[in-house]
Amino acid sequence: MLSEFLIAVLVVLLGGYWFRYNCLSILRTRTSHARAQQVAEANQLSFPGAARRLASEVSAAELDGLKEALLRDYTVLTCLLRYTAATAFTLEQRMLVLDFHCMQLRYSFTHRYSAGQARRSLMEATRILNHFASTVGERSATMMRV
Repeated sequence: MLSEFLIAVLVVLLGGYWFRYNCLSILRTRTSHARAQQVAEANQLSFPGAARRLASEVSAAELDGLKEALLRDYTVLTCLLRYTAATAFTLEQRMLVLDFHCMQLRYSFTHRYSAGQARRSLMEATRILNHFASTVGERSATMMRV
């Protein structure tokens, strides 16, 4: 009984490690910041400004405002991803969607106790949004060529 429990815990821990490693690996890939910036400007998204604000010291009230702005950007970008794709989200995009929600949950748990951890959660969320915006920009450029 104890060995089955330990195996289950080990499987969950390794699965979590695999998920985080893959999400961070996806975010490390080179994306076109110029395309992401163009998509952000065209759709009045605030994640580039949020990333700049998060690089400096921000108050807890500002963090809450940035979190809400990132949620709005997430909604816009996921809609754009859906409408610019011939198929549903790719596995990478689904993983990043789940990671975005995990970062929002992590922010909810840490923003009262550790501003640094909360800021890091929002920073990763901005990187996810930047990846999505870059993907939308690439798809739009491809559609214009066709």
